[in-house]
Amino acid sequence: RIVHLRSLREQFEEGLTTLPGINVFAQTAERLPNTVQIAVSGFDGEATVMELDRHGIAVSSGSACQSGSGKPSHVLKAMGLDDVTARSAVRISFGMSNTSADVDKLLAALQHILKSRQTQARALAW
Repeated sequence: RIVHLRSLREQFEEGLTTLPGINVFAQTAERLPNTVQIAVSGFDGEATVMELDRHGIAVSSGSACQSGSGKPSHVLKAMGLDDVTARSAVRISFGMSNTSADVDKLLAALQHILKSRQTQARALAW
């Protein structure tokens, strides 16, 4: 299980390196093999969750115990992140039924979301 989950996490994190404005938290730390926490620059975590949901992808903007509080994660705050960055956090957890194709779909959805944001920003600049 660990090998499968870690390979999905590593594939995802490698794919994130091609996307601008993505911050992976604690990437070099010892952590669970199936979980990645990221921030998408310019997005509130809840907005990212909703955008990914529109693509058929279920993720979370925080831990289950933090759900619905609206407060930034105390763990991310303890890591030294400011409120804005901590509120932009999204947690992705892979399961045994996830595949490499699921990771590709997630990366494509994030890329689409980032491009949509850039397009909107350019339109507003006119």
